[in-house]
Amino acid sequence: MDTAAAPSSAASVASAPSKAAEIAAGVALDDAHSETSTVDSGSDSLRSPSEQPDLSGLAFFTRLYEIPMVNDAVSGIYRLAESNRYTGAIIRYAEKAGGLAERSRPLLRPVEKPIAALDDYATRSLELLEARYPIVARPTDEVLESVQTQAKAVEARYPVVARTFAVAKSTANTALDRVDYLVDYVLPPSAAECTSDEDARRDCNGTAEDAGTGDSPLEKVTVLVHKVPHRLGRHYYEQLHASKAAIGSLRQSVKDTVNVYESELSERSHRLLGSVQARMWSTVTAIPGCLPQFAQQYYEHGKEVLVSKAAKLHAEYSRTDQDIRTKVFSLILISGEQVPVLEEITARVFGKAAVGTAEKSPDTDTAAAEKDPGAAP
Repeated sequence: MDTAAAPSSAASVASAPSKAAEIAAGVALDDAHSETSTVDSGSDSLRSPSEQPDLSGLAFFTRLYEIPMVNDAVSGIYRLAESNRYTGAIIRYAEKAGGLAERSRPLLRPVEKPIAALDDYATRSLELLEARYPIVARPTDEVLESVQTQAKAVEARYPVVARTFAVAKSTANTALDRVDYLVDYVLPPSAAECTSDEDARRDCNGTAEDAGTGDSPLEKVTVLVHKVPHRLGRHYYEQLHASKAAIGSLRQSVKDTVNVYESELSERSHRLLGSVQARMWSTVTAIPGCLPQFAQQYYEHGKEVLVSKAAKLHAEYSRTDQDIRTKVFSLILISGEQVPVLEEITARVFGKAAVGTAEKSPDTDTAAAEKDPGAAP
């Protein structure tokens, strides 16, 4: 049954191009007669054979029909069209339209040269295609057999390729999950980020379940790319604020320590100075009973000097508008007054201007101290 059908189909395929050639020859003959009857002989005689390019047989279509697959496709279409009366009528109408186009060739003479150039370019392109892809010039059966063989080979290799892709995807997902866990461990999220991440993960899981797929490596990489810079920025911002707070607390503690030390030092020195003044006054009051009569006048003078100096020291130390450094400097200058050795030392160390400045201290405290020498701070 199949052996009988094969020769009949081959005969029909072979007869289809011959029948098409007979129809084309008849149309060309009719066109030649119509052209000689409609076209003026005088205008045709003015053209030389070199100026009249022949468009009756374009090389591109000739070369195109020589390709086995194109020839078989045209034959199959022609055979299919003849099997139906409607498509057969369409084919006959197309043949008549082709004959009419041939009869109107004199109107297309201005574009004959561009058409010839286009035909030459198309022919060369077709030759280049045949040279680059030799399978185009092979028979149709051979091409079909080659395509089927390659399709079977690809189908046989598809499970291996699918398994390889599945393993690669699983490995990538595992690695990305570990990286995500490490990022969450090193850079823990805040409470707001945890809430937003849970909502986003829930939405992503719902979308993936609706689509029938899980989290893909690309989605996880996208999440990591957005997560890591945000977490790093927040971490550095928190570290910066913590460092600023630590520096501020350290500065405040140092300041408090200095203030406490200054107040404690001032209080201790004030007490020490008061005790020294009291002992000096008790000593001064006890000395006159031990001195002879002629030495008491010198004693009284020295007593007045010591009392005035103690009053000055007490008044200078009790001032609150000076810091410790200035106060110590003033106390040293006051201590060296009316003592030749100390005055010379202070003049050499601090300068005579400093000594002169110390001599201009207010006398009100001195007068009060002279009136009441026993008054202690």
